[in-house]
Order: sequence, then C-alpha cells, then structure tokens
Amino acid sequence: MKLNDIMTTQVKTVTDDMLAEQAWHLMNLEGIHHLVVKRGSEIIGIISERDLGGPNGSTVCEGHTVGDLMVRDIVTASPEMTVKLAANLLKGYGIGCLPIINNGELVGIVTISDLLDLLASGLIPVAR
Repeated sequence: MKLNDIMTTQVKTVTDDMLAEQAWHLMNLEGIHHLVVKRGSEIIGIISERDLGGPNGSTVCEGHTVGDLMVRDIVTASPEMTVKLAANLLKGYGIGCLPIINNGELVGIVTISDLLDLLASGLIPVAR
C-alpha cells in the first residue's frame, strides 16, 4: 500500500509570521495536530500541537509566532512511498507526520493517527 492511498489531501497550512495562538486555535477548530508552515510555495517547517503547548497552548503561545516554535528540519515523503517505509520514518525520527511532496508541491500529509486507523481497519495484516 502506498501513501497516496491513505494521505489527507486537504492539508492545513500557515505562515511563519502567524501568531502561535492563532495556529493553536486553528488546530483546535479543525481537530488536527499538525500544520505545515509555508513561505510562499516553499515548505519551511511543521508546527504540532505539542510545539504549541498542547492543552495549555494559550500560555505557551503568548508572545510567539509560529516561526518561533516550529520545527525547521522536516522529513517529507512521496506519494509512492510504501506505508511500511513511512511508519519506519515516523518511528525512526520520532515525528508525528510526514508532508507528502510530489514534483516540489505539497500534495498531502500522513500522520501516525492515519497509520493507526489503517491498522485498526484490518487493511494491514498484523503478525501474530
């Protein structure tokens, strides 16, 4: 199975100059845990709910922009990458999501939750 079979294509993005508190509210409103940070068409980072302080985000976010708190060294994947390789990347790097890039363009995102949902659905066999 490939990432293009499971990726979310409606990726929420923000800019690095957005107030961190606004990003935190957007995540809560959308029920998501990761935002891709872009400057123009360039992906420059990822900001997660954890980066923004989780449930106590309003305190952590105060006085900061997304650029202050985002992770700049991001790991990306292609739509043709296998789910198994993606799971290994997520685990190996200790990250929660992979932006999916095709021909230099952001086309989707896959999160640990997506992989767990796939596992729970029974579409990936579990060794016993």
